[in-house]
Amino acid sequence: MHGYLRAIGFKNIISKKALAELLSDVLETPTEQKQVNFENNENIVEIRKEYANGVGILLHGYYNEEKQFQMEYYVPYIKGTGNPMNEEISITRHLNRESFAGVCEDMRLGVALIYYVENGIDFVENSSYSHRSSFRTDIQLAALSSSGMILLPVNKTQVQAEKSRIASQNRRQLISAAQAGDETAIENLTIEDLDTYTKINQRIRREDVLTIVDTSFMPYGVECDQYSILGNILDMSSYINHYSGEQIYFLTIDCNDLCINIAINRDDLIGEPTVGMRFKGSIWLQATVHFTNN
Repeated sequence: MHGYLRAIGFKNIISKKALAELLSDVLETPTEQKQVNFENNENIVEIRKEYANGVGILLHGYYNEEKQFQMEYYVPYIKGTGNPMNEEISITRHLNRESFAGVCEDMRLGVALIYYVENGIDFVENSSYSHRSSFRTDIQLAALSSSGMILLPVNKTQVQAEKSRIASQNRRQLISAAQAGDETAIENLTIEDLDTYTKINQRIRREDVLTIVDTSFMPYGVECDQYSILGNILDMSSYINHYSGEQIYFLTIDCNDLCINIAINRDDLIGEPTVGMRFKGSIWLQATVHFTNN
């Protein structure tokens, strides 16, 4: 049973029989299907069914000689709807199946951002990309969450918020310069980190950590595309999974200047989400990568 099925409204799918019925529903009444054929008569097929706005289940497999679909695996997916980010990325195939992980060096985080490519068949179809170690393109980030809570926002004046925005921009420029080998930028980043460490040590004695840390983005668990995040809610909506009847929240989160669309089951969220509040939880990060036929 996939651990993030519950995020798209299937928390009660706990038996193999119920899962088989659900996957049969996807196969019998899909909303989208793609197939890539190869010269050796082999093929790759992805069958999707959407169960709420932008979320659903994907079946990956192939058609055998009798034209029967043979499923190799399934995954719950979410399509990003936010503004695309233009990034230099690389894509790598997972070792045990025909699925892909994407990586980009994001200056907003200062670390490599790893995510599951939800439209992997498009990467296979655009074969020219598979021969490149990296390439620049647009990506839209989204995530499924299995647990989360709503927190109060950090109280900031407009002046403080503007100072934070400028400081964040300056840090991104320093990180970019440091990665290019600028020794002055490396020294400035080191000094800045030491100053931040000192300020946190002083404030943590009298304040709660969640009043000091406005947003955060950290690896979570042993899977490289899972993260623990803390971010500000920019937008919120809810939908009903038309198969299970469960309610799903869709949150647009600003986390370290990254805009991420998150889907979470209502029963897995503590608190009522509203714009301006903060979301804290664990996510499985996915991305829609935009390919062009060249």
